Amino acid sequence: MAFVIDLVVEKYALTNGLTLAMSRQTKASLANKRGGGNVFLCGVPILGNAELVLNFERFNDAKTQENIADWMKETCEMAKLKHGDFNQLAADGGEVGSVAE
Repeated sequence: MAFVIDLVVEKYALTNGLTLAMSRQTKASLANKRGGGNVFLCGVPILGNAELVLNFERFNDAKTQENIADWMKETCEMAKLKHGDFNQLAADGGEVGSVAE
């Protein structure tokens, strides 16, 4: 099973042609280093999407709604995510049905 999350991230265009996602803290740290201000093409972030695999593992239990919900809850607890961190939550409909069920 795979638990994939999509995030909105801040990306910065660099003078070498790359665009990298980074935290504001990392951006400030780079900009404060000697000559670091020259690394950024523009100091204003570009909003972008990042898709991350939060968990990917073999699932040997029966693929019931309860077992999958428990697995998702455990994954969120390990990642220290809270219910309010999600805007939308969806699961493959397959045999299991929707998360809302």
